[in-house]
Amino acid sequence: MAFLCATLPSAVLGQSGEDACEDQKFNEEQCLAVGCCEWDDGMCWSAVGTKDCTDGGGGGGGGGGGPLLVDLEGWVDGKVKWHTPPSGWGSCGAVTTVYGVAICVSKAAWKKNETARTKATHIAQVFYQLIDNDADGVPDDPVHLKHMVDNGYLLWVPLTDKDSKNSGNWPDEVGVDQMTGIFEAVPGTCDSPANRGADPKDRNTWAAVVENTQGCDPERDATTEEIHHLMATAAGELWPDLWEASFKSEAGKAIELTNGNCGWGFKNNWIDPSSNKCQGQYAYNDKTCDEACIVVEGIYWASVSYIGGLYTKTGTDDAKNEWLMATPNDGMTIYPKSVINAKTLETGSPALYKLVSTTETESGHKWLPAIMPDGKYMGKQTAPVVAPVTAPVTAPVTAPVTAPVGAPSEDEEDEDEEDEGECADSPFRMKIGRNKRPCDWVGTGRRKERRCARNGVESHCPAACGECEFFECSDSDKKFRIPNVARWVTCDMVSEDDEYCEIEGVAETCKDTCGYCD
Repeated sequence: MAFLCATLPSAVLGQSGEDACEDQKFNEEQCLAVGCCEWDDGMCWSAVGTKDCTDGGGGGGGGGGGPLLVDLEGWVDGKVKWHTPPSGWGSCGAVTTVYGVAICVSKAAWKKNETARTKATHIAQVFYQLIDNDADGVPDDPVHLKHMVDNGYLLWVPLTDKDSKNSGNWPDEVGVDQMTGIFEAVPGTCDSPANRGADPKDRNTWAAVVENTQGCDPERDATTEEIHHLMATAAGELWPDLWEASFKSEAGKAIELTNGNCGWGFKNNWIDPSSNKCQGQYAYNDKTCDEACIVVEGIYWASVSYIGGLYTKTGTDDAKNEWLMATPNDGMTIYPKSVINAKTLETGSPALYKLVSTTETESGHKWLPAIMPDGKYMGKQTAPVVAPVTAPVTAPVTAPVTAPVGAPSEDEEDEDEEDEGECADSPFRMKIGRNKRPCDWVGTGRRKERRCARNGVESHCPAACGECEFFECSDSDKKFRIPNVARWVTCDMVSEDDEYCEIEGVAETCKDTCGYCD
């Protein structure tokens, strides 16, 4: 295993600022972690408009380096897309990216046969499922993902253990590499509750299929473990108090306690916890696995136990000389049977259980999976782009252009200012779906056409939409938000309370009601 650290801060993915920042459901921390985003009015916005995120902006990022394989699309037409490696990637026979994180499949693995290539795709699919565990097409933890991308995290996929020594012939920007081999990949493994006939989201269905191997492969698939190690390394760098690979972190403290008096291989005092000759649930006999290694392994054991990835008769038997909390919850039959030290994760280590089960609500925990991968990622589907149906724009009847009512000012500059004022956009953010959008959001080009075609946008942003001829003196049809007013406001509401028109910006929004053009 390679747990090499690097600090190569850079901008985020090769996306426009709007695509990277907006409509991503970011909280403030996640927003500011993206190098081209800014937090304003309780929402995340692009600080670079429609420019590439690499153009900079407010928030984190900056500096040299950058994502690996930045120009390669990893997912096309609902499946993993493999590419011929670019120059400098001599160890690889094929490469791809998972939401920007690079995968390098060795030359031997890619050339071997179709079975090896199918396993490589399985590995990529599992990686997708761990990054987007709820399969909604959006990474679960953008802060965590950004750290992996920015710091050159790489998944290395050799054919055999011997082939793994052919690593390293890749760009210097690779900062952290983790191996998971074709030789240890098992598609269709019984590790996944889904593959053994249970509902991976319904824990109540797991106990009934502990010994069911019909239709699944009883061999263990190491793919989830190795990718989990890579992700845990990033979590330890981002949130060291929680996940640092030492007995001083919250995870490390909890893991050390699970050992009881069973000892560790690297301390030469290991006792098999399933022998009932010590009291403890986690003890690793590997003499090369030091404190940091033990913590990373323990985080994986706890996490995969929580999602049911060890809760089979075979799995619990295989792990018993190292881990005895493979049964997730109280009330489930504890496996392996007849082992005194075996406990549920929930009872054996409440601290670990809490750390790995808080997967959706707390910062520092969202990177963790809640569903055991089965290698069948369905989240990032390519939906057909449907052009908005727009009514044909009817050209005005060929009447002569009517001069403005009233004589123009003798001062031409005043006239220009008056005309400009009459066609002002509202300064307030309007309601678009569940979001609040300023008129700058309209943008340009095809984006402008599409957004201005939405109901009421032209009346709220006549100048931005180029519709001054029709809406320069009209009320906005949109709901809008006035600063320090704790509700949405409409021009109908303004018409019922003249005092609204005294608030700066309301007259430009409700032009007819407030007599803006009079």
